[in-house]
Amino acid sequence: MRAFVPGSLQLVFMDILMGGTNGVDTARQIRRLDSEVLIVFLTTSRDFAFEAFPVHPFDYIIKPCTKKNVAGVLDEALRFLNAYDPKITLRLPHSVMTIPARLIASAVSRSHTVELTLTDGQTLTSNMTFREVERELSQHSSFLLCNRGIILNMSQISAMKDGTFIMKDGATFPIRVNGQAKVRDAFSQYIITNMKAEVLKGE
Repeated sequence: MRAFVPGSLQLVFMDILMGGTNGVDTARQIRRLDSEVLIVFLTTSRDFAFEAFPVHPFDYIIKPCTKKNVAGVLDEALRFLNAYDPKITLRLPHSVMTIPARLIASAVSRSHTVELTLTDGQTLTSNMTFREVERELSQHSSFLLCNRGIILNMSQISAMKDGTFIMKDGATFPIRVNGQAKVRDAFSQYIITNMKAEVLKGE
């Protein structure tokens, strides 16, 4: 847990019975920090399935593990991630990078470049036009154009106050005056949709 960084991993294999700790309890800690990471339990029995259900495991592998079982879970995870964890391709000054869209917290126009802040605090500078970046991000429902030259990942917004969005990392961004109601409505709808999804997931 000391090494775990929310958003940095896509898949975690978790032994249920471990010396000094319990895999289900550890998975609960992980899930409180990261609602998206896939968790696969390694166990000698499915008897723990009910206890582990609240952390929404992706799958179980019954010990002894075989290459076939692990490969099957990995194939399923890849299909899931490709379907539900869309990626975008960014053109940087000296390279091209493809990353999961969810790792982008914000995109801000800076003169002839676009500065992208990632959820881990890193920044990338793309020499794409803002319109090109906007076209890429607009394909994903979690991104919102909140002002001219500013796109935010709504999953990274912690509050909306006095005409500004406050991000989880403390950064603030102004909401455009003209069309502010439309921006607020879009964010409110995103929150409602995700609350419904969490309820369904919990069921």
